[in-house]
Amino acid sequence: MMKKSSWGRITAPYIGAVGIFCMHCAPMAVTPLTPDEEQLAYDRERYQAKIRYDASIPQAATGFFRLGRAYSASAGMTPLRTRGQNPRDLDTVVELVNQYTEIQGDFATNVSYRDPRLLTLPIIVPQNHPHEGELESLALYLMQGGFILDGALEFEFVREALEKYGQLVWQRDARIEWVPAHHPLYRSFFSLAIEAQVEDAYVGVRGLFIGNRLVMTAFNALDPYYAQRHGTAQLGSESVPTEDVVVGSQVLDETQLAERQRAINQARVKRFSDVRLQQLVVNTVVYALTQEGVIASPTDP
Repeated sequence: MMKKSSWGRITAPYIGAVGIFCMHCAPMAVTPLTPDEEQLAYDRERYQAKIRYDASIPQAATGFFRLGRAYSASAGMTPLRTRGQNPRDLDTVVELVNQYTEIQGDFATNVSYRDPRLLTLPIIVPQNHPHEGELESLALYLMQGGFILDGALEFEFVREALEKYGQLVWQRDARIEWVPAHHPLYRSFFSLAIEAQVEDAYVGVRGLFIGNRLVMTAFNALDPYYAQRHGTAQLGSESVPTEDVVVGSQVLDETQLAERQRAINQARVKRFSDVRLQQLVVNTVVYALTQEGVIASPTDP
């Protein structure tokens, strides 16, 4: 005969079973966060980047950042790309920073040029051209410490934005030039010996400066076929794939398109296997995060 409990409905055997069950499902003890871990968790919630950096010991840099991609609201999103036109390139940029440094890279939420969150992102990669109404937002982003890493955006669009909406005088307040061999970018993490002829596609970084602050790079090295297009180097006997489905008067069929994509991918893998390029990518990101006046203002070492 089953005995009623004082609750009137649950019998003693069931109470015992419940007691046994609860004993086995007691919550596990959670190790409390250290003060440093709590601060890091707080910073990640509040900021898109925070870097601890000492130029005298650059390889001791720590922190985190989120890489963003910006797009025109009128054009919509396109696959995540760099100037090399490969959706995997930005993954590789973040992976290289994570591999070589104690700075943890990740991706931010995609934003349009007019999204207020743009002003919180330390580095963006534009995906397409801004329309007229978005040029002002782009100028504001750069003048308030933002940085454009490569991307599908020509210098002339940025120049127009800075002149028209930033009221900058070209060549006096802003300019485009090859990042010179003595520039700290080449020593921001790895110490790279750069020859005077930095225009070489495998070495050089072309930059847009506002005053002394580098605000945009055209990273030719990310494009595995840049050297062939501009005659500055050779990549063996490979031909240069084009981005169009129509080459001359010939329409490429699926097999030809697949072959072209395979050649592009092979060139990309070969290019990113170059340790010197890997180091240059890391240096560019670290410098963009730590130069004076940037959104990701470095903390004290």
